[in-house]
Amino acid sequence: PALGFEYKWWNILPGNMKTSCFNVGNSKCDGMNGWEVAGDHIQSGAGGSDNDYLILNLHIPGFKPPTSMTGATGSELGRITFIFETICSADCVLYFMADVNRKNTNVVESWERSKEKQSYTHIISKNASFTFT
Repeated sequence: PALGFEYKWWNILPGNMKTSCFNVGNSKCDGMNGWEVAGDHIQSGAGGSDNDYLILNLHIPGFKPPTSMTGATGSELGRITFIFETICSADCVLYFMADVNRKNTNVVESWERSKEKQSYTHIISKNASFTFT
């Protein structure tokens, strides 16, 4: 079984990720990639307008807890960690969102404006199917 995913090289988009562009007001960016692979990192693409949402989805079908943790609640079953920086020439926000069992997507954390390179970790304590955006 796969015990985890670690992405260090971005030559192709992994099979459990997809990218898109979305705008509530128009469909100009519908066919555009929201994110692009760039060797040792991944970067947001160029949207068609300032209010486009450039989306990167990571789907994890579930987590298998160690036998000693079966039935426990609130324990760490997994974690997602990523290193990021934002370089903004205008207003920008990076949203980290989670969707559990394809029911609803909630903002977990957000960062506004340019941010220096940093690491962020989110703990998963529920054995469920997750899509992180």
